[in-house]
Amino acid sequence: MFIALDVALQRWRSVNGTFGVRSLIMQGERPLPVPSGLVERFIALTGKDGLLDFSGGLTAGASVRILSGPFAEMIGRLDRLDPVGRARVLVAIMSGEIPVDMDSKELVAIA
Repeated sequence: MFIALDVALQRWRSVNGTFGVRSLIMQGERPLPVPSGLVERFIALTGKDGLLDFSGGLTAGASVRILSGPFAEMIGRLDRLDPVGRARVLVAIMSGEIPVDMDSKELVAIA
């Protein structure tokens, strides 16, 4: 859970006494702010089911560009994406498709 507050102007210590709150995440004696835009990014990644979707718009069957590694800049077809972020991409090589397993962070969907 996140809250918006100005620690210089507001009484934030009472938040730790709120029912259901264990404690704010602290940096020394002050609450630790999250990086700018993080909460907005989480909201943008929230699906209709209320869960965060970190797949980056990757769906099975979509064309993808490989960003790094020995297959960098190659285009393939996303065959499978598992819940922990591993992906299988079918890459066209020598008149066939070769399955390549990689981290989904190494992929970007293309139109």
